[in-house]
Amino acid sequence: MRGSFSSAVLLALYTSSSSWTKPFVVVVHGFVPDLATPSRHRSVSTAVSSQVQYSEDVPFPETNVEGAAERKEGGGKVSVRVERTFPVPPIVARKAWMEYHWKKGGGLPIFVIKNEENSYKKRIVAPIMMEETIVASEEARGDSATLRYTVTKPGPFLNAKLVPETHMGTVSFISSASSSDSGKEDCQMIWDVEFETTRFRSFYQAFTEFSVGIASRTVAEALATPRLLKMKVTLPSSEISQDIAAVEARKQWLEFCWKNGGGLPLPPAISFGELLEDGGGTARKRLLRIPPLLIESVTNSSSSSQGAEVFYQISNPGWMAFPFLVHSHLGRVKFMPSLKQKGAVDIVWEVEIRPYSLMGPAVEKLTEMVVSTMLQNHAIHWSEPGARVAVKAPRGKKIAGNLERFWSVPKESWLGGVLDAHLLDKRSTWQQTLAMFQPWTWGRSGDEMVLFEWENGEIDIK
Repeated sequence: MRGSFSSAVLLALYTSSSSWTKPFVVVVHGFVPDLATPSRHRSVSTAVSSQVQYSEDVPFPETNVEGAAERKEGGGKVSVRVERTFPVPPIVARKAWMEYHWKKGGGLPIFVIKNEENSYKKRIVAPIMMEETIVASEEARGDSATLRYTVTKPGPFLNAKLVPETHMGTVSFISSASSSDSGKEDCQMIWDVEFETTRFRSFYQAFTEFSVGIASRTVAEALATPRLLKMKVTLPSSEISQDIAAVEARKQWLEFCWKNGGGLPLPPAISFGELLEDGGGTARKRLLRIPPLLIESVTNSSSSSQGAEVFYQISNPGWMAFPFLVHSHLGRVKFMPSLKQKGAVDIVWEVEIRPYSLMGPAVEKLTEMVVSTMLQNHAIHWSEPGARVAVKAPRGKKIAGNLERFWSVPKESWLGGVLDAHLLDKRSTWQQTLAMFQPWTWGRSGDEMVLFEWENGEIDIK
């Protein structure tokens, strides 16, 4: 939230006084975690601070009262600079910028459309439909990496306000002077954006400072140390041979939790893509969950003598998945023969997320609720297949004649868990009334079924 607060303060300072109109540049210094491999981001926590610097190459405008209104609504040059320091080599920092800003929108409520086959050299930013093109990208050397981009088509909303062929964005990643002294591979990112407008220069100056600042901070957040949720449940022994119980448990998880939603009170997911080859039953590799507009993909499914496992990820992290706002998401579900109960199967469900800073606590609670509910429902699906819970009148009264219930619902569903917990609830009327206003406590308590913990870290893929 510090980045948003700083942007708001700078915007207020810039627009609140007509006598102080000297353009300024935002300089943001932060620390972004390292990436151990091209496919995984290893990192440390991010610290961000902001300060205002005057730009020496932008002249101080006149301040006569008669021209104040004209300058406020008139056009002119917009110039913004954002700086950050990353403890990674320039080539790694550039790849992170491309991945989290250029391809995914930099945490802004926009959608990026790739405008060339198998390449992101050009992109269209929706909904304003502005086309941006990378016009130069220098090969990263040991001490620097640079790319330049420009607006090639401003789109219908900015066509009359952006002076043609004046926009240029330059992003440079330069090894820090302290790298050789400290032995760390630090680099500094310098992000410059310049263009000219026909009107509303003050507005576009403030908006560009805000958007570039948010995008820069998003790269830092996306590479920060992720939050890791670990949940465990033990499926009781069954008639299935222990040698294949783990593989069968994975098959049932893929069909019940992955394909059919795990008993959550949501519409069924829309499955598409190829059928999973390794023990997936009728489950497919990709699905769309509505709500939200969340696309999930199975990236790997394997089995061995030690058990079975499934890796999956969110393919479209960002504002499309609101309120589940994350920069990255990776999940793994492991199925292993239990070491404590003969014939039983242990399920360990791990979720690694990098949430947006403003939504961190809410996203963690939402993840915890969803995963725990699905695990508990899967345990019922495994141990009590086909079980149902009756919907009865209050206090066990008969409805009419000898009719004792309205209908029944599957016990393996969220509603079935709520009704089952209500029937077994021995608390006082006052405690039950209070619980009505705490929906996250509804259903099975899970205390004896699911064990979970949050920590800072990553899924161990070794």
